[in-house]
Amino acid sequence: MNKKSHPLYPFRHLIVVFVMMLIGAALLYRGVRADDYQPLIDAVSKQIQANQAIVSQKQAEGDTLDNKLAAVRADLAAAKANLELTKLLIGQTKAQKSATTKELNRQTDLLGQNIAVVYKQGGISPIELLAGTDSLSQYVGKQEYYSSLRRKIDENVASIRDAKRKLEVIETQLKIRENEEKLQSEKITEKETALAELLTKTRGEEKAYRELVDNDKTRLATLRAQQSAAIAAQSAGREYSSTTEYPWAGVEPFPSWGVDPWGFYYRQCTSYAAWRRANLNRPIQAWGFLGPADAKEWPKWAKQFNVRVDDQPEVGAIGVYPAGEYGHVMVVEAIVSNGKQVLVSEFNANWDGRYSQSLWPVSALVFIH
Repeated sequence: MNKKSHPLYPFRHLIVVFVMMLIGAALLYRGVRADDYQPLIDAVSKQIQANQAIVSQKQAEGDTLDNKLAAVRADLAAAKANLELTKLLIGQTKAQKSATTKELNRQTDLLGQNIAVVYKQGGISPIELLAGTDSLSQYVGKQEYYSSLRRKIDENVASIRDAKRKLEVIETQLKIRENEEKLQSEKITEKETALAELLTKTRGEEKAYRELVDNDKTRLATLRAQQSAAIAAQSAGREYSSTTEYPWAGVEPFPSWGVDPWGFYYRQCTSYAAWRRANLNRPIQAWGFLGPADAKEWPKWAKQFNVRVDDQPEVGAIGVYPAGEYGHVMVVEAIVSNGKQVLVSEFNANWDGRYSQSLWPVSALVFIH
């Protein structure tokens, strides 16, 4: 079954929220630890990815519909232009037919007049007609003139009638074409309306999913801040200070995409830990260059190069808090409280890109020597 055809698909976001509420209630019941936030963070992150994929899909669908709609509107404009041209040709044809009809009537009248004259002449005997002329040649000329005039008018009438018939055929054809173009324009208009409605629906869905993504991003930021606070709560007596030799402490903005010599972003806990170890002559290059960006992966990384990793604190060791989405690394500066706590130096302990020192319980950390 396609996941979008699943009956619960439209309610997937509500399901995620409900699961988060159940987890949240359980957390309130037994107290919150940093790791407890991770299922929520993972669920929201997964939901963001899913909704973002739908946003991308809807955006692509909308862009495709935009292009189709533009093409249909161009077709509609062309169809309307053709229809207007056909109407103009019909008007011109009607005007030509009207003028032709007037000329036909005029020529028909001339023909009638000619026939009347010839008929009148026909009532006179040749002897009388000859008597009325001065000569035989004049008589013959009159007869030829009347016959020629009649033939000319007959030809004109036939020609005009033929022209009129042709104009009537053209007018009929143009009216047929006009009806076809009207139907075509109506079909294109229907297609344009359907595409416009679908585009509006698609853009609306895209907007709705963008809002879901934005809301989930806000929720994710809140969860990460809460997790960060829970991580910070593991330590005690955190003191922020600008007194540090870490060379990228003042790099702005934060987060920064600048990369230190060990391959970590400036002002992250990993960058500081790598720099501090180098200054203690215990560089991490021996573990293999370019380690994982997530601090909680450092113990596994170090073990691959036979570096000792255990629960025993040591000054200069890297303390790893493996909980949370990314974990946290710091450098042990002193062991206090009869070995139960360590004083550490660190960066970005509270997701703020600042240097600080704090006390951590040994039991919460893993140490890389």
